[in-house]
Amino acid sequence: MQVTWFECGGISIGLSWAHILGDIFSASTFMNMLGQHLQGKKAQVLAYPGHPRPKYPLASPSQEPRPLRRVDRVGDHWVATTNCKMGTHFFNLSSRQLAQMVSKVQDLNGDDQRVGKCFEVISAIMWKTLAKIRKDLEPEVVTICGLKSVDGEHVIPYNGQVISTVKVNFSVSNANIVELISLITENKVDKNSAVEEVVEKDNGKFDYIVYGANLTFVDMEDDDIYGFKVKGQCPIFATYAIRGVGEKGVMLGAKDGKNRGNGGKVIIVTLPKYELEAVKKELEKEWYLI
Repeated sequence: MQVTWFECGGISIGLSWAHILGDIFSASTFMNMLGQHLQGKKAQVLAYPGHPRPKYPLASPSQEPRPLRRVDRVGDHWVATTNCKMGTHFFNLSSRQLAQMVSKVQDLNGDDQRVGKCFEVISAIMWKTLAKIRKDLEPEVVTICGLKSVDGEHVIPYNGQVISTVKVNFSVSNANIVELISLITENKVDKNSAVEEVVEKDNGKFDYIVYGANLTFVDMEDDDIYGFKVKGQCPIFATYAIRGVGEKGVMLGAKDGKNRGNGGKVIIVTLPKYELEAVKKELEKEWYLI
């Protein structure tokens, strides 16, 4: 953890969180609990998390496609290396931009409920955009990481995110966006057991990555990344950065601090640098995203 104090009185806090400590969602849980501790709140007795019934169909452990890829041993670095330089770009979307995007895709014309949950829409747009750019190497399989329906406030941090995949057998670049949204929403296959089987079978001899093994979408919209408080004050802006991403890339969707009260989102995209500029141009041209 790194804390920076500014002369104006502001504070910047950075946290490096390895998945050996818990998944990406437990990082924000840790920060929120730290804030409570700093305010003098009595520590809660933490319980082991329950195991709710999976939301999506379970894949058999050996069933393809798998959402992970073996990489060279990372040792004490905890971050896998890639064969190309990776770049990251942040898209800040206001609620108005999101409403316009959803209206263009699904002709909903201001359906507030749909605007409030736009992860699938943005993921479908990103999937199709990358398919156009990659041409003959269109991503036919994508991985989706989301939050389990479990109260994480008083439980021990753990690797409990839902890792699922969606596979298609058609050209994504020519597909209807609405069809892709439907697949992302309804055709996910839970791959947690497959991941566990592979890792346990190797008995720790190899290292694996999930983010970027396939094109990966991480849904953080329901995560309380603004629950951290110091002297009663919440962060003005909080966000994530994922290191060690594979060449297939990752997109993360979370609440935008600038528009937090109005349903704004921040979309964080990490891709090979030679693809990132092309993606930015395509999204600006087709969807007015900059």
